[in-house]
Amino acid sequence: SKVVVESDSPLERASGATWQVGRQLFVFGGQSRLGILADMWRFDLDTRRWSEVVTARKPTARYGASAWT
Repeated sequence: SKVVVESDSPLERASGATWQVGRQLFVFGGQSRLGILADMWRFDLDTRRWSEVVTARKPTARYGASAWT
């Protein structure tokens, strides 16, 4: 089935790092039609909303990275 998203969402991407903490999914980096990405997004499974995670120091852009919690 398709998940209906209630907010703005990240660019489509391949090879991003994805992990789950509680009821939230996180996505970092990857490769899109615009090139290699350095953004991080959080998806709340309860509200079905995306929000961009903004930090003072952004990691370098990358794709094919791994993540774990």
